This record gives sequence, C-alpha cells and structure tokens, in this order.
Amino acid sequence: MKTLLITIFLIIFTTLLFIFLADVNDPVLANTDAQIDDGIVGKQANIFSRPFQKNMTCSKSDFVRQDLKERLQTVKVWWGLNQNGNLLELFLNQNTGRWLFMLSFPDNITCGLIGGEMSVPYDKNPYFK
Repeated sequence: MKTLLITIFLIIFTTLLFIFLADVNDPVLANTDAQIDDGIVGKQANIFSRPFQKNMTCSKSDFVRQDLKERLQTVKVWWGLNQNGNLLELFLNQNTGRWLFMLSFPDNITCGLIGGEMSVPYDKNPYFK
C-alpha cells in the first residue's frame, strides 16, 4: 500500500509540474506538433501548451509551516525538489482529508499552490487514522 500511495503522489506531482512549473519556452515541452498514441489504433492525441497564470497566497516559510501544523492540523506526507531548486510539499489533515500542495522558494517564501477539501484514504495508509 505504501508503494501505491507513493506512486499516486508521484503522478500528482508530475502532473502539477507540467501544469504549473513547465517552461513553455523549452523546445521539447513547447512542441505543439507532437503527437502520441492514445492506445486506440488509428487515433492520436495532439499535445499542446496552455498558458496558466495563478496568484498564490504566500508568506514567510516559518509562519506557513507553523500555521499548517497548528491551525490547519496538517502533516507533511510528501516532498520533492524541482529543477529550479524550489521545494514542493504535500500536507494532509489526517482527520478531515483536506490536502495542500505548497511551493517554497530559496528566498524563504512559501506559497499555497493548490489544495482540496477531500482525499481518499487507502487501507493501512499511515497518514490516515
């Protein structure tokens, strides 16, 4: 089950990287003429870029981590570094299932990237009670 949970988080993380942090000027990522086989014989899906802009709520990293722990009662269940040296962290409230992806920058600023009110627990998942 732990392997399944890690796999799911990696899928979510990879998706978020492409949505929020991908460099659209990268010739590999910005190739709008690329096509991939979607598993159906004779059909292919077009890959295209879509601009995404979002204002994030940010504060000093120490304040954010204290607020996440004390007021929102979350625990960090996953973290990773991107190619720019920014830290992505997934926080989870074990009682309510609320989750938050936070993005921390080297200048000690942390921003709320995305979050949700519900998550689905898996059997024997140590992050859920």
